[in-house]
Amino acid sequence: MNHKNPTAQEIAQSIGSVCLAMRSRRLTRQITRLFDEALRPHGIKTSQANILVAVAKHGTVVPHVLADVLQLDASTLSRNVSRMRSRGWLAETEGEDARQRPLCLAPAGARLLTDLSPDWERAQKEAESWLGPDGARFMDEASQRARKA
Repeated sequence: MNHKNPTAQEIAQSIGSVCLAMRSRRLTRQITRLFDEALRPHGIKTSQANILVAVAKHGTVVPHVLADVLQLDASTLSRNVSRMRSRGWLAETEGEDARQRPLCLAPAGARLLTDLSPDWERAQKEAESWLGPDGARFMDEASQRARKA
């Protein structure tokens, strides 16, 4: 690349060949597509399954904590939670502020987790085979380091 006055094409070539954001987004889209396809028969998307799993793990959790755990902005979380509540997968416990009422797994959400588990496991194995053992381990370690940063 001409470092004095690079062209837009040279800049794009340089960025496109090394940009971690671009590569991670492409990988994320591919993996999400795999899981979305696996979960489609259950009527749930990967993004909603992540919320369902996080709520189930916490038992009861207020939305702002859930948003922090999942690294979601409040509006994205609120939109998904609203859809999930209307489908009977999540429930709210009593509280004064409707926006901060703790969420819990509804019986239909618990059944959904049980039902989707085999399809999730197949998608997980396929994603792990794409990445290989080192890639899967790297993703886990990088995610943990980034969360601590």
